[in-house]
Amino acid sequence: MKKELNIVICGFGTIGQRHFNNLKRLAPKSKIYIVSKRKDIVASNVVRSFSVLQKFGPFDAIMVCNETYKHKKSILQAINLQPRAIFVEKPIALNTSEAMEMKKALKGKRIHFFVGYSRQFWKPYITIKNIIKKKQLGKIYYMRVSCGQNLTDWRKRDYRKTYSAKSKTGGGAVLDIIHEINFPAWALLEKIRYKASITGKVSALKVEAEDIAESVFQTNSKTVVSIHQDCIRVPGKWSCDIIASKASLHWNSFSEKIIISDGKKSSRIFVSDTWNNMFVREMSYFLKLLEKKNTFSNILEAINDMRNAELIKSYGKNKR
Repeated sequence: MKKELNIVICGFGTIGQRHFNNLKRLAPKSKIYIVSKRKDIVASNVVRSFSVLQKFGPFDAIMVCNETYKHKKSILQAINLQPRAIFVEKPIALNTSEAMEMKKALKGKRIHFFVGYSRQFWKPYITIKNIIKKKQLGKIYYMRVSCGQNLTDWRKRDYRKTYSAKSKTGGGAVLDIIHEINFPAWALLEKIRYKASITGKVSALKVEAEDIAESVFQTNSKTVVSIHQDCIRVPGKWSCDIIASKASLHWNSFSEKIIISDGKKSSRIFVSDTWNNMFVREMSYFLKLLEKKNTFSNILEAINDMRNAELIKSYGKNKR
């Protein structure tokens, strides 16, 4: 992108820094302001709060990359600055109520609003979605998605001092790994409806949140969807299994192969990707939104995910 953009990044942790570096590559002529109270940032245009940003506007984009429990306040402040677009890291908020406040505040505003579901730009997930879309498997009867990550090496800082350690700040397997709630509905092009769940803290992690969750959903076309989320698996692993009328599908992040089998023969598709390439594709997509005349928003998708996350947590915790 050759045009000079005026961009704000709110929050400069691991993901904020990643987006900063990718923006410098994708939009090198842009001016980027960083909103952060950190004192170790080696960059120009660092401000301590939203209150001082007004004099540097108008802005093309404001990116909210801070902790989940700060999203609501930051997004409402961003809306008041009336940028052309707002990007927010998943999950959109702590709960559905906060997300609905954002939706209300956006009403009537010509602001693109993009919740960053980065896995929608991950080659394995894109490939699986395309296979489903082309009906290569036939009618989908069952879909199982699983994500297990090790919280102790997930963050650069001591995990006990991060927002991931407490449910009230947005931590826990359900919200932190909300990608796996989003993926089935996105890939199947159908809403998933909650049926059952169980959550709990089963490990020795020093957290005040669930470290594991198992849930079951169903689509309007009767596809059964099973979702596993945990922040205790060593080493981390993602996987997907699909049972359908013509064939079955299996993929996991260890083999990097999608295997499609009809019982007589199997085909293998090698799909490899890097985290940063995934984030670059996501940021490229977001920057292209700035060129659109019609306002884009995926806030309803994010609100559906928040409702499902709340159902998993509220009903699941009573079964521990």
